[in-house]
Amino acid sequence: LLEHLLGTTEAAKRSNIVGFRKTTQTGNVIDRLAEVAGKLPKSNLNIDLPDWLCDAEKHHAACKNEIKIYQKIVKLTTSISVGREARKAHLLTA
Repeated sequence: LLEHLLGTTEAAKRSNIVGFRKTTQTGNVIDRLAEVAGKLPKSNLNIDLPDWLCDAEKHHAACKNEIKIYQKIVKLTTSISVGREARKAHLLTA
């Protein structure tokens, strides 16, 4: 979950995973949302789109709101004990 929200490197750092190696960096949804906030996506759909997909200011506000939600999830996730996460990481890498 942390990798999805923060990216591979930051998730490994926050989870205190030493020596973790992964050639492809993945995730980092929070930063990607910040980059696209206010930049309307192109659409070839033949349906009415919600306001936040048609108005740059509303799109920006929607992205910022989603970022806040994801940041709360990060805070809750990082409050889980380090020992529990270390045991999970050990199982996945063993």
